[in-house]
Amino acid sequence: MNLENTPIVLLRENERAVDVFPHLLGTTYFGIVTAVEKMLALGPIEYFRSRGLLEDPIVKILADAPELIEKGMSFVGSNVELTDGSVDLILRDCEGTDVVIEVETRASDQAVGQVLRLANSYASQTGRSRVRKGIVCILFDAGILSACKEAEVELFRLSFERVEAS
Repeated sequence: MNLENTPIVLLRENERAVDVFPHLLGTTYFGIVTAVEKMLALGPIEYFRSRGLLEDPIVKILADAPELIEKGMSFVGSNVELTDGSVDLILRDCEGTDVVIEVETRASDQAVGQVLRLANSYASQTGRSRVRKGIVCILFDAGILSACKEAEVELFRLSFERVEAS
């Protein structure tokens, strides 16, 4: 990057630097203009909640390795456009049932409603009589557990485990 003629925006939240533009995350480029337009459209509080900078890389990881979700899971599609929106990820379990997955950095009740709407749209458009619904996230709001249980939405939290060399 040529720092002499490239504008840089440093985004702060409560005096703490939380982002810088432009930047590249995985294979997605985040430019200043696009970032500022999104901030203006959402407002500062909603922008911080919705940034979801990790969502696209997580979708790509799960597309390459769907068995991270469940043994026997296979990739069907990502960013699938439907009449009611775009599905982050569609997988198929070992029994042949399609799984509509919404990927969120921080999952809330809103994610439950979104995956229900998208799964219904997917089932209608594909003629599938049974579609599983899932949310993959890094963090989740406390109330989402009961919402997921009631709505029959599976919640997966992305985590890491230490592997010791033997």
